[in-house]
Parts: sequence; structure tokens; C-alpha cells
Amino acid sequence: MKKTLRTVFVSFAFLATCLTLLSFNVLADSATGNFSISSAAPTIGDVTIWNQAGADAAITLSAGSTVTVTANVTVTDLNGGDDITSAAATLYHSTSTSDASDDENIHLTNSSCVLGATDGNTKVATCRFTMNYMALGGTWTANITATDSSALSVSNTDDNTVNDLAGLDVTDTTINFGGLALGANSSSAATMTVRSQGNVQIDARFSGNDFTCTSGTVPVGNVRYSLVTGTYDEMSSDLTTSPTTQTSFNLGVRGVATANGANSDNSEYWTITVPASGVAGTCTNTLTVAAIAG
Repeated sequence: MKKTLRTVFVSFAFLATCLTLLSFNVLADSATGNFSISSAAPTIGDVTIWNQAGADAAITLSAGSTVTVTANVTVTDLNGGDDITSAAATLYHSTSTSDASDDENIHLTNSSCVLGATDGNTKVATCRFTMNYMALGGTWTANITATDSSALSVSNTDDNTVNDLAGLDVTDTTINFGGLALGANSSSAATMTVRSQGNVQIDARFSGNDFTCTSGTVPVGNVRYSLVTGTYDEMSSDLTTSPTTQTSFNLGVRGVATANGANSDNSEYWTITVPASGVAGTCTNTLTVAAIAG
């Protein structure tokens, strides 16, 4: 009888254990932890404007050409530097604003600045601009805006100075007076086209030397010039070896005196008289034109 009871008890204990294990397997489950991290707005350091002379040096333009102006800045994002996704910048004159339209005289845009490699929570944004010779002198501001993956953005600025530039180009390689007889004046004026190559209104300084002929010379003073076409006798300015300023030249800046993209030109007219004797053949000299801020 005792043996039978012990057997029943063991069987009951085994059955209870199985039921307990079975109940545990049925009731156990799992859940996934979930939360989101708020995006931190980026912050931005000091903007620095560079040119060929170095950081924050005044910008000197190139007559008839372009220079590269660079602005850069370090951007920080506490969500990590990889969260900084883009940067854009404007460079504008004191007479313009950051959100104005581009204008060759006063406003430039770089919509895709270069982002450097991630360094912890930071990236360096580098923004380059091509500044043309007609960009007005004075104070220019670089405004850099950096944006993260959540479209949060931050901006900062730096100022620099663009120097005045008086420049011109004579587009005609030869001023041709044609064929002339001894003792004759040129029957019509030859035209010289002078083009603005700077960012200020200019006057012109004219000078030259004697014509050297196959035989003999023609004095430099036998040449006359004027802003108005006419005959030799109607022109009163004699060419000299010393530079002489024509104060009425008043050649304006491209994009200011003209529409954007249209060259600013003046025409200067030239005549000559030939000596009655002592010269023959082909005669040549050099006419020099220099720009001076007017």
C-alpha cells in the first residue's frame, strides 16, 4: 500500500512539473524597445573670406578677368557631423542683400558649397565664388547657410573689402589711317574702341611717339584725337609723348552704365596730317591709352 502511494505521488509531481513548464512556454513573449532622438539644430562658427592674398585680405580684382573668392566655416551638429547635409552661400555688395537676385556688379550665389569630411560632430563648408572685374568696390558680405537632415539650418556672415579697379582695353590692334599723299590730312577719322575693364568710371590718358617710316619720320604732334568724329582741322587735341588725360572720357562700368552682360565702350576718333616732304613708305608708331579713375 505504501509503495502504491509513493508511486502515485511521484507521478503527480512529474505531472505538475510538466504542466508548469508547459504553462511557462505558452505565456512567455517579447517586446521591442523604441524611442526617437530629437534632431539638434546645427551651430556655426566664424566665417572667413579668403582670396589670393590670404584670409580676410582685401580683394583685388583683375582687369578684364576674374578672381576666385572663397569663404569657409566650421559647422557643428550634436547628432553627428554626418547629419550636416548641405551648405549654400551668397556674396553681396553693401548695396544688395543676401536674398537678392544675382547681379554681376553686386551679388553672387553658390548653391552647392563643398562639405569636407566628417570630423566627430563637425564638417567644414567651403564656398567659392568667381568675381568678375566689374564687381563694385566697397564692402562685400559672405553669408553661409548650413542645413542638416531634418532641414534645420544656421547661418553666419563675414565682411571684406573689394578694391577699386580702373582698367581698360583697346579692342583695335591697329588704327589705320589708310593711304595718304604728301602734305595731306586723313580724309576721315579712324576709330579706336576703348572698353571698360574695371569697376569704376574712368577717364583715359593718351600718349604716343613719332611715326617711323620706311624713309623719314612723322612727328607725334601730327596726330589729333577727339571723342567726336570729324576732320583734322575740327580736332583740337594733339597727341604728345607725355600722357594727357581726357577728362570728358567718362567711360562707365559694365552692368552699371550698360545692361548686365553688355560691354561698356567708348569710341575715340583719330586723324593725322602728313609732312609735305621727307617721308616715304609705311609709317608706324605706338598709341598708348591708360585708365584713370574719373
